[in-house]
This record gives sequence, structure tokens and C-alpha cells, in this order.
Amino acid sequence: MGAYDQRAIEVRNDILIYTSDVLSSSIEVIGEIQLRLFVATTATTTDFTAKLVDVYPDGRAINIVDSIFRVKSQADQVLTLLETIGVTAIVFQEGHRIRLEISSSNFPAYERSLNSEGAKDQFDSQVALQRVFHDGNRNSALILPTIN
Repeated sequence: MGAYDQRAIEVRNDILIYTSDVLSSSIEVIGEIQLRLFVATTATTTDFTAKLVDVYPDGRAINIVDSIFRVKSQADQVLTLLETIGVTAIVFQEGHRIRLEISSSNFPAYERSLNSEGAKDQFDSQVALQRVFHDGNRNSALILPTIN
């Protein structure tokens, strides 16, 4: 737990990473960080994780807030999720970037999902195929409460 550099984790192929352009001016963010996700999964029960990250000009990627949320679904049903991933007060400085990381696990910070509603232990677990949509009809988005 706590803020630390995410670069070692970001090389994994099970994390979606969305990074803004370099900020031309500082952005002050205060309040609840919201995430709207359009997702589908092959699992009946699964987790999605989200992490807001401040990327420094030297490449350091420091986590600010993160969350995990469990969803129940029918196979390949597209779900619309609106989740609060945390509360913060931060100034993303000019020259930095804002990053969002999406995954299905943040172990050991959070208990891992076994991707099956009736699973009792790792031997009952299932592999899940997760999809996140961000097209014209299903615009997943990070919603930041900014102050001018």
C-alpha cells in the first residue's frame, strides 16, 4: 500500500494503460474520481481494478488512488459500470501526464477473484477473458473533478 513507482508493474500484458498527452498547464483535481467502463467478461463473477497515476517527466509513474469492484454478468453481456475509484486532492503539474490503469487484479493489495461465483479455492477458479470498450457508442472514461 502507499504511493510507489508503477513502471515495473506496467510492463505486464494484463494491464490496459491509458496516458494523456503531456500537460501544457497544471490541472487541479479535488474530489471523487469516477470511472465509467463498458466491459464484458466470460466469467459469471469477476473483478476490475482501476488506478489513477501521476506520470512525471522523468518517467516515474506514481499511483494516486486505486480501487477494485466485483461484477456479476452473463457470458459476454456488455455492462456499464460507474464506479468511484477514490477521493483525492492533487495538482498534476505542467509537464506531467495523467494515466489510468485497468486490470482484473491488484494482488496482494486486494484479494484475487476466482472468476466463478461458487468457487471455494484456487482449484475452482476459472480463467476469464475481459474486454473493455472505448468506441463511439461505448465511451469508457475517467471523470476527474477539476478546478480552474
